[in-house]
Amino acid sequence: MITHPATLRQHRRAFEQALADLRYGSIAVNIWAGAGFMLSQTSWGGYPGHTLDKAGSGIGLVHNTFLFERAQKSVVYGDFAPFPHNLRPRYLLHGERHILPKPPWFVTNRQGAATARQLFYFTADQKAWRLPGLFWHALRG
Repeated sequence: MITHPATLRQHRRAFEQALADLRYGSIAVNIWAGAGFMLSQTSWGGYPGHTLDKAGSGIGLVHNTFLFERAQKSVVYGDFAPFPHNLRPRYLLHGERHILPKPPWFVTNRQGAATARQLFYFTADQKAWRLPGLFWHALRG
């Protein structure tokens, strides 16, 4: 779901009800849905109660790191406008404030592949000396 911050503020209760009514196991607001999977703390999968005959949003659940007995869904939120666009006056006055770099999954991120590669290398051996390369590519996105 893509929703402007002003719309979220104005219609918070209706928006929260709409999220509650969605029968999906993973929901993303202003962010790529795959981010919920990559977080690994959030549950990922179909909404409970679906069958092979009526799969709906899918069957089964993965991750659920906190071991909730009956996890229904996870909702992840992202920023409406990535850095540096969020530094424009219209976002500073009416939007969300953050200084995060452009997410690597944005098609306009020219460093997405290099960032992903550096993240893979760091994840594989978790050596601190790999972090500068990761940050270098991520911040140049």
